[in-house]
Amino acid sequence: MIGSEVSGLLMAITAAGAGRDICALLAAVQRYFRADDAQLRLSGAGWAVAGPIAEGLPPVFAGLRLGRVYSQAELAERGQTDHRFAPGEDCRAIGLRLTEGAGWLILSRARTEFRAIDSATLAMLAPHVAQACALADQFSQMQARAQVAERHLRLMGVGIVQWDRHGRAIAQDAIARDMLARLPAGASLPEPPQGVRFCHPAPGMDMVVQEGAGGARIGILRASTRPLPAPDVLAQALGLSLPEARLAHALGEGCSLREAAERLGLTVETARSYSKQIFAKTGARGQPDLIRRIWAGALPLAG
Repeated sequence: MIGSEVSGLLMAITAAGAGRDICALLAAVQRYFRADDAQLRLSGAGWAVAGPIAEGLPPVFAGLRLGRVYSQAELAERGQTDHRFAPGEDCRAIGLRLTEGAGWLILSRARTEFRAIDSATLAMLAPHVAQACALADQFSQMQARAQVAERHLRLMGVGIVQWDRHGRAIAQDAIARDMLARLPAGASLPEPPQGVRFCHPAPGMDMVVQEGAGGARIGILRASTRPLPAPDVLAQALGLSLPEARLAHALGEGCSLREAAERLGLTVETARSYSKQIFAKTGARGQPDLIRRIWAGALPLAG
């Protein structure tokens, strides 16, 4: 039977892992064991209750068995007298199997000694701490991937909406919220009639309607006017000189050769000469093919 204190600690450990806060996890363990310090040490760094620490794993832990609780006395018997990781009079340490390798959970007390029941409880809790650390690591990786995905969706001008039962469009991400905010004052995004799969809900905005889970309809919004990367990015990506890249940039934004020449302060003859060099270097078969190559590849994601 798990007591209320242990149950509360398990909940705190799980919450800390879900919140990606290793320091909060250590604080929960520290409070439960009435320790003066709690640390989680990895090979190159670690965490304490107050925050990340740069010191790695002390050599005393090399070769010790994971999952077993070691006392201060047992560690001292290994000939390691410098216990900076446990500055108090007593400590308990247990090795955990973590995503990034072995880690050691270390508790220390400056005035009182740990009891046998503390060691037994620490051994029981250790798998839950390891699981919470793994959960925190998974959340961090998912958050990093989500940030990268959102950044590139923003560069592509893509957002998602879903209509509620009252027919109101609800933005499902920050990109869609920004796009809905650009609608004319007082305007909304009505749900298209059944059978409509593609429409232009507002100037500069396209939408594809798809079926979501449970029959819900979702709208995938895309801004139809998006900027290209700067000419220096085009120059590096397409193997062009900077003047050629400036012309390619103007052509990629839909300018005619004459319009591009006027924008860049070139004569039409110079612009035509640059365009021939651009087509030769990129292998494009004219301006439409150049525009396709620019917009169909990964270049729009380099903004």
